[in-house]
Amino acid sequence: MAAMGFFLAITRLSQYCEDRRPKPTQMTDAELREGLMAHVEGLIRAKPGLAVECARQIGWVVEPVGG
Repeated sequence: MAAMGFFLAITRLSQYCEDRRPKPTQMTDAELREGLMAHVEGLIRAKPGLAVECARQIGWVVEPVGG
């Protein structure tokens, strides 16, 4: 029963956050860019090897900082 309460709480929290998020049509270009940059940065931090591989596939040369 405790697990069900936990999942219901997570569902309510998720819905609350979704309802408070501004719709893209209500955001400025700068806000959209900032949100997109933050999201992409998170993806790159989560899977840096995949990010490097994608960059190489489009012809970019990827070098580590200081290297």
